[in-house]
Amino acid sequence: MDQPIKTRLRLFYAAVVWVAMPSLGVTADPKGGGTAGGEPNAKAVVVEMAAAEVAVGKVLFSRKCAKCHAADEPVNDIGPSLYQVVGRRAGTLPDYDYSSSIRSSGLVWTEENLLKYINDPHALLPCRKIQIRALSMCSGIHMKFQGFKNPYAAKAVVAYLKSHGASGDRDKN
Repeated sequence: MDQPIKTRLRLFYAAVVWVAMPSLGVTADPKGGGTAGGEPNAKAVVVEMAAAEVAVGKVLFSRKCAKCHAADEPVNDIGPSLYQVVGRRAGTLPDYDYSSSIRSSGLVWTEENLLKYINDPHALLPCRKIQIRALSMCSGIHMKFQGFKNPYAAKAVVAYLKSHGASGDRDKN
């Protein structure tokens, strides 16, 4: 990820935390010495930081993924729906034509596998080169996205996808 994008991502995180500070009971100390009004509740800080990570993930998803994937609803587009993708077996969503590489992978979309895939899709499901006459083709995944170079960006996108629930949650309703 290039430096201006890293800087904007850090600024976005900082802005989200700054906006959340009053709800945590934290105010900026005019003397620059930390917090005024006491220490915030640690649990509230964790909740607010998780919400900030989901917000960053939503922005990144909308910029990098939403052209092909839906996350808010179970609707396939150019790519399969990522609604409640956590815990789902790869290549099993009905009404979507997956590549044979994904269908036969046996992969389950855990948080760890999603992070690996979002960081470098072709490393988790490598492309198998096939030669047909003079053409060299890839029989791996169809997705053109090369992955995030910043692991924090991938983590934020996974947090956003998790915020829509896990695939097992559908069975509980």
